[in-house]
Amino acid sequence: MARHWTKAERERQATLINQWKPWQYSTGPRTRQGKKCSALNAQKSITAQDVVRLNGLLVYSDGAHKFR
Repeated sequence: MARHWTKAERERQATLINQWKPWQYSTGPRTRQGKKCSALNAQKSITAQDVVRLNGLLVYSDGAHKFR
């Protein structure tokens, strides 16, 4: 069940988050390989073709070969 925040709780939390500024520390993936891997995070299921594609990412992760 969802939490129901009071107005005072919401204001306090907003103040704390503005002090912490967590958005300054979130960088996400930086490399091509990291971006390709994170793009697969939302997939619900995996197929045999996906396994082959992932295997290709792992085998060629040194950057010497192009990704499939």
